[in-house]
Amino acid sequence: MRSIGFGELRFVVRTGSEMEAAASGGSPAPGGEYGVWDYVTERWHTEPVHLREEAESIAFGLNLTYDRSGARPDGHARRVDPPRRVEVRVIAQRWRDDGTLDWWVKESDGWYGHVTFDGSATASWWPADRLRPTDELSSAPTEGRSSTW
Repeated sequence: MRSIGFGELRFVVRTGSEMEAAASGGSPAPGGEYGVWDYVTERWHTEPVHLREEAESIAFGLNLTYDRSGARPDGHARRVDPPRRVEVRVIAQRWRDDGTLDWWVKESDGWYGHVTFDGSATASWWPADRLRPTDELSSAPTEGRSSTW
C-alpha cells in the first residue's frame, strides 16, 4: 500500500491521466473524467464523473465518514459552525490568509482542517499545525475539547 501523502486523507480526487500509472489494482478513470481514489484499498471508489466538483463532494463525504482504518469514531469529525477565516502555512513560513475552515477530522497523526481558499471551488485538507485563525483567539481542537474554533 502506498503511504498517504501530506495533506491527503484516505479519499482523493484524481483524473484518469493522473492515476493511470499508479492504478495497479483497478482500471483508471478515462482521461478528462474524475474519480475518487481510495488510498487504503488502492482502487477507484466511484465510477468516473464529468465534473470535478461532483467528485470533490463525494470524496469530502467519504473522508468525514471513514479514516485510514475504517469507520471514523464518534467525535473525530467536527463541523466548524459558523465557518472560520484562517491563515494557512503553505511553504515554510509563508502564510496564505484567504482560507475558510468548515470541518476538522482526526487522523492517526493528528487533526486536519478542511479549507477552501477565496476564488476556488476546490477545498484541501491541512494539518492543524499549518492553520491559524485570522483573529488569533482560538486554537485547533485537542483531545477532550468540546468546541472547535
